[in-house]
Amino acid sequence: MSVLIVSEWEPGAGMSTESYWRLTDDMDLRDHLPEGCECHMSGFSDEGGAILSEVWTSREAHQSFLENELGPASAAAGVPGPTKVSVLPLIRHL
Repeated sequence: MSVLIVSEWEPGAGMSTESYWRLTDDMDLRDHLPEGCECHMSGFSDEGGAILSEVWTSREAHQSFLENELGPASAAAGVPGPTKVSVLPLIRHL
């Protein structure tokens, strides 16, 4: 079952547009999505907060990406994890 993952960083929590793009480029994900990710959206507030929303084919696909790719790349780039993560089973996805 597909899931919606919403990751949030409070203002000042260390996620900026610059660090977002640096990490995206480090992982070579500027022009495509990782396997299992169906949709990715990101937004940044004027105060410095960030929200990333993604649709994944399954909770397991997202967890595998976190453990094997995003986690190590984030640590190497010095980008902190989100301050809040919500995982919601999707009931509709067009």
